[in-house]
Amino acid sequence: MSREPKANPQHGRKANQKMKPYLVMEYLMRHTDENHAESADNIAAYLQELGIDAERRSIYRDIEEINKALWLLENEDDADIFAAEEAIETDENDSEKFIVYDRHLKGFRVVRRKYELSDIRLMAECIYASRYISQSEAERLVDIIKGFVSEEQSREIRTDALVTARQRTLNKSTLRNVSTIYDAMSKMIEGEKHIPEKISFQYLKYTIDDLEKQTERRKGAKYIVSPYKLIINDGNYYLHYYDEEYRQEYEIRQIHHGDEHKYIENVDVNIINNVARDLPLSREKRPQWDINLLLEMGIKGLETEVDRSRFEDEHGKDHQVIDHFMIYAVK
Repeated sequence: MSREPKANPQHGRKANQKMKPYLVMEYLMRHTDENHAESADNIAAYLQELGIDAERRSIYRDIEEINKALWLLENEDDADIFAAEEAIETDENDSEKFIVYDRHLKGFRVVRRKYELSDIRLMAECIYASRYISQSEAERLVDIIKGFVSEEQSREIRTDALVTARQRTLNKSTLRNVSTIYDAMSKMIEGEKHIPEKISFQYLKYTIDDLEKQTERRKGAKYIVSPYKLIINDGNYYLHYYDEEYRQEYEIRQIHHGDEHKYIENVDVNIINNVARDLPLSREKRPQWDINLLLEMGIKGLETEVDRSRFEDEHGKDHQVIDHFMIYAVK
């Protein structure tokens, strides 16, 4: 035998009353937590400021309906509205409710959230510690996630942790660039099929003389590549991509010269390699050796740029070698 939903006692109410449960929930989300509660009178006063009439009993009903709706959303895979009503109405220990009346604090408060304060604090600290997010972007992102906790709890997030001795990017467009790369790689955008696209970019750098303006690297060359994956390593973004032009040049070199590069401009490379092997620094891993030495000298501000070349051996295995590197150091 099928059951019918309970009759709505608020039938015929004013139009502005329809949004009241949502406003009650948002008010409690912002103003209550384990140490703060709000009375029905305070909630009613808040609604009055918005031009919505509210009696204490109607607020009690709204909170009960909110609890049912949130319980149903959490259990929607194996429950229905009737199960939600039964779970909330028979919950004497408040173990199923999201909003409860706290007798000690003498008011209603939120006891269950999608994210706990510890979750939001951890996310905020990760954002603040990220090297590839500028200060203004970090503040904006943290302000967004603070909306998941109460206002009192959000104030703790600013002062709980202090991140020091880190180099934050000055590039405010980093996240926008990352979003562009993800869109280019995506096979689906806004529900529609999308063919992955190529992107173009230039290598840029900041100079010690001007930390606000970027200058071109590699003679201003523009690269057109097929992005494959973004990699986050040591607090920085790196792009793994396929360069069709580089591949074509490599294949041409293989056809004309093969793998033998014994002579470069009539100089026997093997002689140079033998000399290099005997140099003391050839046995050191660089630039890590240089960085460690500078740190021992008391240098604190370090920035490293490394350019690598890629090649395949006779077995088709990829290798990378460092062409050159540059270290910016400020004492």
